[in-house]
Amino acid sequence: MADVANAKEDLQRLGREAEGIYREPFLHCLLKHGLACEASLEGRFADFERFAQEALAMGQALEVENAAGIFGTQMFTLRREQGRLREVEPLLRHFVRTPEGANAWRPGLALIYAELGRTAEAAAEFNQLARGDFTDVPQDGNWLVAMTYLADVCVFLGDTSSALTLHEMMLPYKQINVLISFGAGCYGSASRFLGALATVVGRWDEAEQHFDTALTMNRRMGGRPWLAHAQYQYARMLLSRDQPGDSEKADALIKEALATARELGMAALEQRITNGSP
Repeated sequence: MADVANAKEDLQRLGREAEGIYREPFLHCLLKHGLACEASLEGRFADFERFAQEALAMGQALEVENAAGIFGTQMFTLRREQGRLREVEPLLRHFVRTPEGANAWRPGLALIYAELGRTAEAAAEFNQLARGDFTDVPQDGNWLVAMTYLADVCVFLGDTSSALTLHEMMLPYKQINVLISFGAGCYGSASRFLGALATVVGRWDEAEQHFDTALTMNRRMGGRPWLAHAQYQYARMLLSRDQPGDSEKADALIKEALATARELGMAALEQRITNGSP
């Protein structure tokens, strides 16, 4: 719900309980995931990776269901920001070939192809799900995460029909901070993705409202990586709309986004900004 102050208090309380009278190993595992989420929100990517690896080791020792899957999504998030998605492509291609993983991991594989500029392959994976209006994406704890992947691919492809469908599906979550699973990582305000989808179909005023919401929420949470992404996508919308004052506002947003990307080591975003690509 983007109530970071209370979330931090609860995380500290969980830490005290995990170290105190309970000494319950599963609480330690949950604590590590919570710390990983906090680190991903704030752009402390080295800490994010460390906490995720510690949570994986604990989860596997406790035989926690889907411990490897959660870790995989965390590493996908990290490698994406670092511009290293090519490293996880073989793993996702393997998952997509399995009956249980085909639709669950296809959005991620499509996103890898989009990030690498492989348009035909991105479209092939994306269209597999678009044919059924994306209803084949599993309705589980990572559904909204998968929707954000599909939204980004849709923007890359410029698919106006799918943009309308995805926008309608994601609209009820416009005030939500997108989390991995039960809270093992973070993508920031869902309104950022709604703004990008509205941009694809030229709904400028609606896109502006979504981006303003995303900027406000991400800034309030201290979500610097996701604020930078929102700033850059907002800037691209303004440059496309090209009303008086849009260019100046876009330039300011781009400068802020680029500075954050460089400071936090967000190589993929830095490259997109310097290349002027989606």
